Amino acid sequence: MSLILKVAEQFIKSGDVAEVREHGNGNINDTYLVTSQDRQCDQFILQRINTHVFTRPQLIIENLRIYSEHVDRKLDAGEIRHRHWDVPHIRTTREQQDYYIDKQGSFWRAISFVNHSRSYETVQSANHAREAPGSLSIIPSVNQLKQQETMQRI
Repeated sequence: MSLILKVAEQFIKSGDVAEVREHGNGNINDTYLVTSQDRQCDQFILQRINTHVFTRPQLIIENLRIYSEHVDRKLDAGEIRHRHWDVPHIRTTREQQDYYIDKQGSFWRAISFVNHSRSYETVQSANHAREAPGSLSIIPSVNQLKQQETMQRI
């Protein structure tokens, strides 16, 4: 069994891994899309965090949790209405940990997969460029969040 498959299994509560495939064009972290064999064919993103770049990878997870909870509160309160938002959430291991460290010492995290989402490395068109301000309109509240809560500099 491959190392990546063994790591992916750590983040599945029951059942087995159906498929693991590379996802995206990451040039810092190794990113995979994992599909489980459960009834829902659950999918999630598995990442091996480059600890040479991110020397305190636990802070990535901590900041994502703070950010996700913040956006969820804003969504629940109806404060974000101008567009649909799906926020990735941390997926825990079978032992309820936020990350997994393999035998080689690599640091792994898993987050929920946002179905029908896309990431672009470059702007695709003028219309695509006009989307950015709307997508980034939540950023001021994230900056406020950094001041109000305990987001860490990574």
